[in-house]
Amino acid sequence: MGGTHGIARTETPAHTVLQGGGRYEVWRYPSSVAAVVRVTDVQRAATDRAFRDAAFSLLARYIGVFSRPHNATVGNRPEKIAMTSPVVMTPGAHERTHSMRFLLPSRYRSVEEAPAPTDAAVKLEMAPAGRVEAVLRFSGNMDMGVAAQRAAELGRLLEEDGLKPTGAWIACAYDPPFMPPMMKRNEVHFPLDPKAFPTQQGGK
Repeated sequence: MGGTHGIARTETPAHTVLQGGGRYEVWRYPSSVAAVVRVTDVQRAATDRAFRDAAFSLLARYIGVFSRPHNATVGNRPEKIAMTSPVVMTPGAHERTHSMRFLLPSRYRSVEEAPAPTDAAVKLEMAPAGRVEAVLRFSGNMDMGVAAQRAAELGRLLEEDGLKPTGAWIACAYDPPFMPPMMKRNEVHFPLDPKAFPTQQGGK
């Protein structure tokens, strides 16, 4: 699965649904490239909101939302990059792991193929193929406090099903601020052990 989403019909990540139809789903992802900003690379990020605003601005400049893209390709030429969704966030402005990332379009198959950031605060990372995540969807304006409550709910559901997350949760926001809250798509994800969901014959 994958495709487009929202008013601007932005690209969303391809994935395979391994488990669906219940209160949460389990997805497997192919590899992907993301532009990442971490709280340790942003000055004056004293609050969660301050970090999110600063990180979004840095990432938006990298892909060229506002003006000339803050990136460079061969020959040091900037390249405008299409916006995708979701915007991915980790919790806790005072934690060194706090981050925001933009997923790059799927046409960039490696870090080397993507335009290089010209701002040192923006890093490119490759997420490996085959990673598995539990997903719980909710609507409304993205609020990290609400997202934490949904993550706790997802954690309880996984425990009931005998599944143990292998890392911290992330929050995913798909829609622009002007979309009505009831129509907004948000998610919380927990990583799971891919070995608990072996690849089936036929490539699924």
